[in-house]
Amino acid sequence: MKINVSNLDLSVNKSDLQELFEEFGEVSSIRILSPYQNKQRSKMAIVEMDDVLSAMEAIEDLNGELYMGRHISVQPESRILSAPKQALVSQSLDIEKDEYEDMWEAGYEKIKKKDYSKYLD
Repeated sequence: MKINVSNLDLSVNKSDLQELFEEFGEVSSIRILSPYQNKQRSKMAIVEMDDVLSAMEAIEDLNGELYMGRHISVQPESRILSAPKQALVSQSLDIEKDEYEDMWEAGYEKIKKKDYSKYLD
C-alpha cells in the first residue's frame, strides 16, 4: 500500500522516514519529492508498505503528529488522486473484493479498537 506523507521538514531524508515507518512494519520503498517537484515549502514523500494492516496502522497513528518540527499529513495514496486516476488504480488491483474482505476480517482482532473502514473501498 502506498502512503503519501506531506508537510515534511526540508532536512528529512529516506533513512529518517525508514526509521519512522518501520515501527509499524516493513517498508518496501520510499520516494521523496523535492520542494521543487511539489511546489511547496516542504517535502513530500511516498512510502510503500507491503502489509496493508501495518500501513493503515501507520496512517492512523502518524497523521497529524509532530515530526521534526512539523505536523505531518499521512494519507493513503488514493486520497489525493483525482477521480479518474482512482478508477484506474482500483481497476489495476490484483485482489478481488472478497479476498480483501477476508484479509480485513483476519486482521480485525489486531485493529478492532480502531476504525480503518474509511480507507477501504
